[in-house]
Amino acid sequence: NWLDIDRYLHDAYPVIGNSAPAEDAVQVRKFYNLYATGIDSMMIKSSVDFFIRASAVAPCAIVSGSMHSYLEEAVELCGIKEKTTLILGAGEYEAGKPSPSGYLRAAEILGVDPAKCVVIEDSTVGVRSGVGAGMKVVAIERPCSVKQDFTGATLIVSDLSEISLPEVFE
Repeated sequence: NWLDIDRYLHDAYPVIGNSAPAEDAVQVRKFYNLYATGIDSMMIKSSVDFFIRASAVAPCAIVSGSMHSYLEEAVELCGIKEKTTLILGAGEYEAGKPSPSGYLRAAEILGVDPAKCVVIEDSTVGVRSGVGAGMKVVAIERPCSVKQDFTGATLIVSDLSEISLPEVFE
């Protein structure tokens, strides 16, 4: 969660001063932009395709520890704005992952039973969050990324293109 990271940075590096998380996010974004070479270099096409397919079956929400404005920018760049029912970013739910509060808040806003929800995650804390919320969790174990602990995941795949919707939403 960006708010937790920002708090840590202020505690560890008092020289930062008294800037607000949103101000700090703008500064960090400058470094991010140096490394981002365009949406095509960062977007995982099969994940976007899965999101589009899933949105035809059920409301799709994004729950992230990133700043809300950055998430809105990402859904716009990925072409899924019209397919996204809800976005919850840093500070819009009680506690960051691994707490289940973000996923539970999304289910509450959408009026959906958490047990009927499917979470897609690629990190240890994300999987713990979804499992803690009592939701089905699909974990993405990407071949080139750092090994994560996906204990409790309903399904583990290396790419979302491996999933058929009935398999996940039954």
